[in-house]
Amino acid sequence: FSVHDALRRQELGFRFHRRQHVHDLLLHRGLPYTRELNGHSGCVNAIAFSNIDCRFLASGSDDQRVLVWEAFTRDPGAKPIREFQGHLSNVFCTTWDQDNTHILSSGNDGRILRYDVEHGPESINRYAHEDAVHKVSFHSEDPNIFVSASHDFTVKLWDVRAGDRPQGSIVGLDAFNSVAFSPGTAHHFLSCDGSAVCMWDLRKAFGPDQLPSLENARQSKQKVLRQYMAVCRHHSGVMFLPEISGVAFNQLGTHFVCSVWKAVPLLYRTSCETPLMAFHAPGYSNKVTQKTASF
Repeated sequence: FSVHDALRRQELGFRFHRRQHVHDLLLHRGLPYTRELNGHSGCVNAIAFSNIDCRFLASGSDDQRVLVWEAFTRDPGAKPIREFQGHLSNVFCTTWDQDNTHILSSGNDGRILRYDVEHGPESINRYAHEDAVHKVSFHSEDPNIFVSASHDFTVKLWDVRAGDRPQGSIVGLDAFNSVAFSPGTAHHFLSCDGSAVCMWDLRKAFGPDQLPSLENARQSKQKVLRQYMAVCRHHSGVMFLPEISGVAFNQLGTHFVCSVWKAVPLLYRTSCETPLMAFHAPGYSNKVTQKTASF
């Protein structure tokens, strides 16, 4: 134990108390810059800012609509600048391509819709799974390519230039809850199917589009680049395998976070199979349906 150690501990303690002070102020006084966007008539399940400048916001709702907003307008009564329809049930996900020209949405009806933001509701491409689609993700460099995670036990690869037929499938033994392309390595992406989080290479991961089966799931599993361990501790002290409900990368693709049903979020390095950190906070509870976490 040295003087340097003592000073370092004092510095860290000061930083902690300063952060705690800011946190307490936000809880009691509220965020200084907020505004409400009123347009949906049902629960809002998905929001996504446009890339780079975050100028626009796409929201998806139980009212089966996707709305596009000017995120930073000062007009308190601002209305959506675009409205897209086409889903037959709850919308679960919205996401932008890298050029901010197209939006993907997916939902409980098994549909994936691709909207042309400039040309409006007349320009919609449709794709489909056999069951609910909880997450879609654009390729980080090619806006024509995206992947989708569905409760029909598959992750599918799509290329908009090839029409509405999937270009390949990954087959699992459980429903897939989430999928996310890495912003740091163009061909790598994550999937989660309950308790398993896997890294895949786009160029090798997909087989022919086929129905789920034990044999097809076994063949898909052989193509996994890396599988990440997810183990949580119950408040009683018992270790258990949690259900992973969502995955999200940081901006560099060096780390990702998992949202976990009935447990705390987990942080990983992409290069390591075990969690780097579990996020605990007094009073934190996740006993309902937290679908995702984000940076």
